[in-house]
Amino acid sequence: MAGFGTRLGSDPPLSECPEPIAIVGMGCRWPGGVENTSELWELLKAKQDGWSEFSKDRINLDGFYHPNGQRPGTMYTRGGHLLRGDTRDFDHSFFGISAKEAMALDPSQRKLLEVTYEAVENAGESLEKFSGSKTGVFVGNFNNEHQIMQYRDPDHTLPYVVTGGGPTILSNRINYVFNLQGPSLVVDTACSASMYALHLAVLAIRSGDCEAAIVAGANVILGPDNQIFTTKLGAVSPTSRCHTFDISADGYSRAEGFGAIYLKKLSDAVSQGDPIRAVVRGTSFNANGKTGGISHPSPDGQEAVIRQAYKASGGLNPDLTGYVECHGTGTPVGDPIEVSAVGRVFSPGRKDEPLLIGSVCCVVLSKLLV
Repeated sequence: MAGFGTRLGSDPPLSECPEPIAIVGMGCRWPGGVENTSELWELLKAKQDGWSEFSKDRINLDGFYHPNGQRPGTMYTRGGHLLRGDTRDFDHSFFGISAKEAMALDPSQRKLLEVTYEAVENAGESLEKFSGSKTGVFVGNFNNEHQIMQYRDPDHTLPYVVTGGGPTILSNRINYVFNLQGPSLVVDTACSASMYALHLAVLAIRSGDCEAAIVAGANVILGPDNQIFTTKLGAVSPTSRCHTFDISADGYSRAEGFGAIYLKKLSDAVSQGDPIRAVVRGTSFNANGKTGGISHPSPDGQEAVIRQAYKASGGLNPDLTGYVECHGTGTPVGDPIEVSAVGRVFSPGRKDEPLLIGSVCCVVLSKLLV
């Protein structure tokens, strides 16, 4: 969320607010061939998206696709928002990992190491300085398709299957390889996992549990299992695309990608001469309680968490917000509820200037973790 323009009201002085957290580095792999933030910007400017049909080495559509969603063992989608190239490609020796261990390494572990390295590089920090630092690692993760594949061949198990495929190792692999000595954990709260990870990282930095943090998210599609499960639930659009805020919204599109950001206290980033990509003023999280269904959101819950985030920032004025980046589920249930909650928070004090809303997810990423 960002502010612009002149409206009634003002924000409290920075000296009266919790210290902001600076994002000093970023690394990513997104659908559409995006391998850095500049390429993501160019993709958006060109009004392109990252959708592609499943290749046979991922999902054999001849064996699993069928337009009838009720047909056993099939799915009614032909594609998703997918990375280009092979997610297994990895320079294991660069990260000090043996070829034998790398054979069992989840592609999510491989790519998270790459984007973490690039986030630190993007911050202009040397690996010598980064190594041994009191830096925490907070990873949001949803699926474990690599581990599911390994379970299918228990007779010929590789030596490093446990550490190579377990989702709990995603954060530990990063703090191990880079010798980081802050807290390390993996969060799985489905689509909100990376946002939960960010919130926990901000709390850890402000409480002194760590001096800096890597916050990352990961998802990779390796087989038909989860695709079939989500289509049977009816959550995925039959078009394999996400039509956010549109009358044709009928579900989301599964996607894959990897991202990492490097966080520090704003004062530390300034004193160390780090590039400041963005500033986090406040974060929050909650649960909806009982709604119309276990996967259904709540306008009251979403309104409450937005207001709490502004309160946690020191009391920032919602009227000064000019843009809201939405989840944008692309579902006939989720979109109206989210827009309703946003309207409740940001509409009452506005005069002439509208509040702009959008969702990059529906264009490039669809539904990963956030």
